[in-house]
Amino acid sequence: MTKPNKKPKILVVDDEVEYCSLIQEYFSGKYDIRVAYDGEEAVRKANEFLPDCVLLDVRMPEMDGITALGLIKSAHPQTQVIMVSASGSIRVAEESLRRGAFDYILKPVDLKELESKIESSLKAPE
Repeated sequence: MTKPNKKPKILVVDDEVEYCSLIQEYFSGKYDIRVAYDGEEAVRKANEFLPDCVLLDVRMPEMDGITALGLIKSAHPQTQVIMVSASGSIRVAEESLRRGAFDYILKPVDLKELESKIESSLKAPE
């Protein structure tokens, strides 16, 4: 999916600025990270940045993560999307996976677990 010697591109989408900063700081040495703070910005940045993986919050103002997931996956089916949510709703998790999410993880995220899921998504067939 990514070219040798190039950092995988990750788009972090969450309306919580602190969360985005934490993820960006933690993974910046390993991945090329960009940030978006709502679903509309996520779709726009996905089209411009062409990330390998998107970490996408479920609940955001304007456009929610489920809607953004559908738009990102329809435009870029090869992009892996990991949904991130503070809610443990089975219905939302199932809907996310049905719409093409690679995985679903609960907040607060364990950074090592998140890294493992990102690495798995980068190795998944397109």
